[in-house]
Amino acid sequence: MFDFSQNDIRKFKVLGLLSLLLVFLLLSVYGVRYFFSKTIIDDWAGISGEKKTEIHAECLNQFYSYQNLVSQFSYQLQKNKKLTSAVAQQNSRKAFDALFETEGLGNFNVEIYNTRLEMLLFNGRQVYPEISEMKRALNGERFSIVKVSGIYTYLIIFDPVKNESGGIEGVMVTSAIIDINPDVQTRFFGKSGLRSDIFNKFHIEVLFSFDSLSNFTSGIDTSAGEFSIASLKNINGRVFGKIYIPNLDQSSYLLNVIGKFNGVIGFIVFILNART
Repeated sequence: MFDFSQNDIRKFKVLGLLSLLLVFLLLSVYGVRYFFSKTIIDDWAGISGEKKTEIHAECLNQFYSYQNLVSQFSYQLQKNKKLTSAVAQQNSRKAFDALFETEGLGNFNVEIYNTRLEMLLFNGRQVYPEISEMKRALNGERFSIVKVSGIYTYLIIFDPVKNESGGIEGVMVTSAIIDINPDVQTRFFGKSGLRSDIFNKFHIEVLFSFDSLSNFTSGIDTSAGEFSIASLKNINGRVFGKIYIPNLDQSSYLLNVIGKFNGVIGFIVFILNART
């Protein structure tokens, strides 16, 4: 006969209750997984429509967040009287000093040109703006474009540089990298940029196209599946690009949901085995 102490009996009871609790939890997860799977199959139109609205809103929000950051930094530079005064005086050294005093400069690229569109200074990467685009800023227009240059995609803000009297003394071109070519990212860079942010959240690969004199892209290849298209607007509210968002696939979405539940189930089974 086995002779168990009261302490041993208490331990067995606790282990038994824990095991029953884990089995109940396991069965509950199976039940919830079945419920979600059946709901996805039976009400796919409603679920996909709701998810599509959420994804569209978030994709647009991500883009406009990037654009607003660059626009706000450019506006901050425009309000820097020390910088604009140095540009009006065509004093590169003073302009550099004023520029490098600006907080957050390392996240942006800045180029400043005089009224003859000769470069006065630059910091970071040069985006080599088109003459026609700089002339628009020289005529007093503030606007944004997106330019694909090599492996980088830049969000660019063009601003006229004005003196205290409101006269235009030059052109400021402020930019930031919002995306890196995905093939190059895989080999040489960590995942970063707008498309990467969207992928990390929704596990979808969006595509972009932009209207710009500098972009000579051959078009968007949509042969890989069905896409929804949303327009992108510049800081003036004019449509200057499109985002192509892949439509949700029922099978992939279902497998993704089941995979999450399977992870929980695997963990519970591991705990159960560890207790035996």
